[in-house]
Amino acid sequence: MKKSGIYNLVQVALMTALLCLCAFITIPATTPITLQTFGVSTALLLLGGKKGTCSVALYVLLGILGLPVFSSFSSGVGYLLGPTGGFIFGFILWGIFYNLTEYICEKTNEKLRPFITQTAGLLLCYAAGVMWFMFVTASGLREALLICVVPCIIPDAVKIALSLLIAKKLKNTKLFE
Repeated sequence: MKKSGIYNLVQVALMTALLCLCAFITIPATTPITLQTFGVSTALLLLGGKKGTCSVALYVLLGILGLPVFSSFSSGVGYLLGPTGGFIFGFILWGIFYNLTEYICEKTNEKLRPFITQTAGLLLCYAAGVMWFMFVTASGLREALLICVVPCIIPDAVKIALSLLIAKKLKNTKLFE
């Protein structure tokens, strides 16, 4: 059954709202941990690459327009130009890359494909974030990895695992079928 445009818009809006909520949940640490990666992963897994990426792009657009949707209730272009802005743009790259990895992994075991696509997307997000961090802070690769990636690997792995579990349960519900 073909879904209407309004149905698709509601799905995108719901995942955008989820992403906004995920940004507000912050675990304070040297490198604060948010649930944004969980939100991005869940949106892509439930909506697929096209609508999931639209959801993430809408989230970024809301932040650019001044709504306080980024972590610590931040917003604006200035936030994106700061040290962690590359990770926010990395979320969009993750979504775009999702379609490519789905295609590449087409012959992969159906159970492994979501794990592979999410891991590859997260690594791309890390790469974008680290490169931007290095540019903004004039730090080296080692320092950027130690600050931006190492503290997040285990929490992000847990968030990806949770999004895989939740998406598997919700995928066949009326809202996401």
